[in-house]
Amino acid sequence: MGTKRLLGAALLSISTTVGATCSQVQLMTPEAISERLTPPGAAVVKVAAQSAALAAAAVSGGPEQVYKTYCFVCHDSGVAGAPKLGDTGAWAPRVKKGLDTLLEHVVNGFGAMPAMGTCATCTPDDLKDTIEYMIEASS
Repeated sequence: MGTKRLLGAALLSISTTVGATCSQVQLMTPEAISERLTPPGAAVVKVAAQSAALAAAAVSGGPEQVYKTYCFVCHDSGVAGAPKLGDTGAWAPRVKKGLDTLLEHVVNGFGAMPAMGTCATCTPDDLKDTIEYMIEASS
Protein backbone atom coordinates (compact mmCIF):
# COMPACT_ATOMS: atom_id res chain seq x y z
CA MET A 1 0.00 0.00 0.00
CA GLY A 2 1.40 3.40 -0.93
CA THR A 3 2.19 6.09 1.60
CA LYS A 4 -0.59 8.34 0.33
CA ARG A 5 -3.16 5.57 0.62
CA LEU A 6 -1.97 4.61 4.07
CA LEU A 7 -2.12 8.25 5.20
CA GLY A 8 -5.61 8.64 3.70
CA ALA A 9 -6.87 5.53 5.47
CA ALA A 10 -5.42 6.75 8.76
CA LEU A 11 -7.07 10.18 8.39
CA LEU A 12 -10.42 8.56 7.54
CA SER A 13 -10.16 6.34 10.60
CA ILE A 14 -9.34 9.32 12.84
CA SER A 15 -12.20 11.50 11.49
CA THR A 16 -14.69 8.66 11.95
CA THR A 17 -13.52 8.12 15.54
CA VAL A 18 -13.64 11.85 16.33
CA GLY A 19 -17.14 12.11 14.83
CA ALA A 20 -18.37 9.20 16.92
CA THR A 21 -16.78 10.68 20.04
CA CYS A 22 -18.49 14.06 19.45
CA SER A 23 -21.84 12.32 19.03
CA GLN A 24 -21.27 10.39 22.22
CA VAL A 25 -20.44 13.60 24.11
CA GLN A 26 -23.71 15.19 22.90
CA LEU A 27 -25.61 12.15 24.17
CA MET A 28 -24.13 12.65 27.64
CA THR A 29 -25.40 16.21 28.30
CA PRO A 30 -27.68 16.50 31.35
CA GLU A 31 -30.58 17.52 29.09
CA ALA A 32 -30.11 14.52 26.81
CA ILE A 33 -29.85 12.13 29.75
CA SER A 34 -32.93 13.64 31.42
CA GLU A 35 -34.90 13.33 28.19
CA ARG A 36 -33.99 9.65 27.87
CA LEU A 37 -34.97 8.98 31.48
CA THR A 38 -38.37 10.70 31.22
CA PRO A 39 -41.12 8.07 31.24
CA PRO A 40 -43.16 7.78 28.04
CA GLY A 41 -46.29 9.92 28.22
CA ALA A 42 -44.93 12.22 30.95
CA ALA A 43 -45.38 15.26 28.72
CA VAL A 44 -48.99 14.30 28.07
CA VAL A 45 -49.64 13.91 31.79
CA LYS A 46 -48.04 17.31 32.47
CA VAL A 47 -50.21 19.05 29.84
CA ALA A 48 -53.34 17.30 31.14
CA ALA A 49 -52.56 18.43 34.69
CA GLN A 50 -52.05 22.01 33.51
CA SER A 51 -55.34 21.92 31.58
CA ALA A 52 -57.18 20.53 34.59
CA ALA A 53 -55.75 23.27 36.80
CA LEU A 54 -56.88 25.96 34.34
CA ALA A 55 -60.34 24.41 34.11
CA ALA A 56 -60.65 24.23 37.89
CA ALA A 57 -59.60 27.87 38.17
CA ALA A 58 -62.27 28.87 35.65
CA VAL A 59 -65.01 27.01 37.50
CA SER A 60 -63.89 28.30 40.90
CA GLY A 61 -63.95 31.84 39.48
CA GLY A 62 -67.72 31.64 39.24
CA PRO A 63 -70.16 31.93 36.34
CA GLU A 64 -68.57 35.03 34.83
CA GLN A 65 -65.20 33.27 34.66
CA VAL A 66 -66.78 30.13 33.20
CA TYR A 67 -68.39 32.34 30.54
CA LYS A 68 -65.08 34.10 29.80
CA THR A 69 -63.26 30.77 29.56
CA TYR A 70 -65.72 28.56 27.67
CA CYS A 71 -68.77 30.41 26.37
CA PHE A 72 -67.50 33.72 25.03
CA VAL A 73 -66.09 32.26 21.81
CA CYS A 74 -69.57 31.70 20.42
CA HIS A 75 -71.75 33.95 22.56
CA ASP A 76 -69.70 37.13 22.05
CA SER A 77 -69.82 36.84 18.27
CA GLY A 78 -73.01 34.85 17.61
CA VAL A 79 -71.22 31.95 15.93
CA ALA A 80 -73.62 29.39 14.41
CA GLY A 81 -76.68 31.20 15.75
CA ALA A 82 -75.55 31.38 19.39
CA PRO A 83 -77.40 34.23 21.12
CA LYS A 84 -74.97 37.05 21.86
CA LEU A 85 -74.47 38.04 25.45
CA GLY A 86 -76.50 41.20 26.02
CA ASP A 87 -78.83 40.68 23.04
CA THR A 88 -82.24 40.82 24.73
CA GLY A 89 -84.14 39.96 21.53
CA ALA A 90 -82.10 36.82 20.88
CA TRP A 91 -82.37 35.63 24.48
CA ALA A 92 -86.12 36.31 25.03
CA PRO A 93 -87.45 33.21 23.21
CA ARG A 94 -84.86 31.04 24.92
CA VAL A 95 -85.69 32.40 28.36
CA LYS A 96 -89.37 31.57 27.71
CA LYS A 97 -88.40 27.89 27.39
CA GLY A 98 -87.29 27.95 31.01
CA LEU A 99 -84.05 27.39 32.85
CA ASP A 100 -84.47 23.60 32.99
CA THR A 101 -84.74 23.38 29.19
CA LEU A 102 -81.75 25.66 28.70
CA LEU A 103 -79.71 23.59 31.14
CA GLU A 104 -80.71 20.40 29.33
CA HIS A 105 -79.57 21.95 26.03
CA VAL A 106 -76.20 22.91 27.50
CA VAL A 107 -75.63 19.57 29.23
CA ASN A 108 -76.62 17.44 26.21
CA GLY A 109 -75.69 19.83 23.43
CA PHE A 110 -78.11 21.66 21.18
CA GLY A 111 -77.75 22.71 17.56
CA ALA A 112 -74.10 23.64 17.02
CA MET A 113 -73.37 23.82 20.76
CA PRO A 114 -71.47 20.77 22.01
CA ALA A 115 -72.46 18.92 25.16
CA MET A 116 -71.40 20.73 28.32
CA GLY A 117 -70.78 23.82 26.20
CA THR A 118 -67.12 22.68 25.96
CA CYS A 119 -66.66 22.75 29.77
CA ALA A 120 -66.06 19.09 30.55
CA THR A 121 -65.13 19.92 34.15
CA CYS A 122 -68.27 21.93 34.90
CA THR A 123 -71.03 20.44 37.00
CA PRO A 124 -74.68 20.98 36.07
CA ASP A 125 -74.82 23.55 38.89
CA ASP A 126 -71.84 25.42 37.39
CA LEU A 127 -73.60 25.45 34.04
CA LYS A 128 -76.91 26.53 35.57
CA ASP A 129 -75.19 29.44 37.33
CA THR A 130 -73.49 30.42 34.07
CA ILE A 131 -76.81 30.31 32.16
CA GLU A 132 -78.34 32.55 34.84
CA TYR A 133 -75.38 34.92 34.50
CA MET A 134 -75.89 35.07 30.73
CA ILE A 135 -79.64 35.61 31.05
CA GLU A 136 -79.13 38.40 33.58
CA ALA A 137 -76.54 40.07 31.34
CA SER A 138 -78.99 39.81 28.42
CA SER A 139 -82.18 41.10 30.09
